Amino acid sequence: MFSVAPLSPPLASNLIGIKPLPIAQIVVPGYREPIQLLERLGHARSRTSIFSTSQPEMLVKLFHLNAEDGSRRVEIEGAFRMEIGNYLALAGPETSAAFRGHSPNHFAPLMFVSGREKTTDFGYLAIEFVRGLNLLDWRHRLDGGPGVVEFHALGSWLNVVVGSFRANGIALMDFKLENVILRDPDSLRDDDVPLKIIDMGDLLMGRHNNPHKLKMVAYSTTIGYAEVFENMATLRAGKFLGVDCDLFSLGVALLELATGKAHFPLTDQLRDSIPADALHALTDMHQQHLAEFPHLNGHFLDFAAQLKEGYLYMETFWQLLQLCYAPGLNHSASTFEQQCRVLNEQVLPIGIDFIAEILPEHLRWAAQPIAKATAPRQIRYADIEGIDHDFSSAFAQSQAGGE
Repeated sequence: MFSVAPLSPPLASNLIGIKPLPIAQIVVPGYREPIQLLERLGHARSRTSIFSTSQPEMLVKLFHLNAEDGSRRVEIEGAFRMEIGNYLALAGPETSAAFRGHSPNHFAPLMFVSGREKTTDFGYLAIEFVRGLNLLDWRHRLDGGPGVVEFHALGSWLNVVVGSFRANGIALMDFKLENVILRDPDSLRDDDVPLKIIDMGDLLMGRHNNPHKLKMVAYSTTIGYAEVFENMATLRAGKFLGVDCDLFSLGVALLELATGKAHFPLTDQLRDSIPADALHALTDMHQQHLAEFPHLNGHFLDFAAQLKEGYLYMETFWQLLQLCYAPGLNHSASTFEQQCRVLNEQVLPIGIDFIAEILPEHLRWAAQPIAKATAPRQIRYADIEGIDHDFSSAFAQSQAGGE
């Protein structure tokens, strides 16, 4: 199925910290000649590297399965197997359910072949090279950000992407603009699928949905793009991640698409409204979370550190509003329905106003969908259909003469 050969010294030097790189070529079914590895793309990560190849439509992703640390080796081996399994599942009939006419395989790259070089213990995947810009780079290259029509088109496609995965019981553990490739901006104006998702290793699929497997999942996400502590506690309890985790990441993605930032900038108005007891309560809560998950020390900033940096994670933003405008909510014997009413009446409108203030004026119509996707879970959208409906309705109203 595949062959391996020692890599020549010039190519071996492309992989920082791994010398020599043991794989120079692979054999892929359907190709007459072996596929040559050429040049490392981007920065080498601690467990993977990606290379261009002699076939322009193909990349090779290498997994460094030879880690010296035993627990690290098990983690990387698990990630390698998980990514192969995810690619195979996405190509199969079990993930064919559609959201607005699209299933996940419309947005996933192809996998040509997978294998491992047993002598040096490297694994590899030969995958489709999706050409284009990731949405974050595309956003940063725009002068003034996306226009109304572009933002609505891309936001609607992001809803479809997440909706198609969720329709098949798949959780996107690390959904962010950087992991979404815009193949061609002009395709936004036609019926072609303009987006592809990369990094298939961070999908939680139906085959993982039993308590033992979920407890063993190596949760990988980017701080600020997910409610990391809640999600980790859910997995530790052997429970599958609900749609609320993807809704939160989708809301953050829409905020970043509109503003270029995934965090809430700490305005003077918000800073001045923070009472001392809220500051101490949030800092203490974050420190407790970090004590429970100590490996996040140095990655997750507690409230005091976020204040110094001048921004808030969206999760922290809502925690702060709840402490300021509904301080007794978590300490009372209120029912779930009463909590929802208080949050909807006292917290959500204020959050919408704050979010609207940081959006470009021509995109302020999106404040409510972004807010209801990232708000506390009690009042968050119940499904992707909810944000998809509100996003389109708010856009239509703005075009009809509203804000």
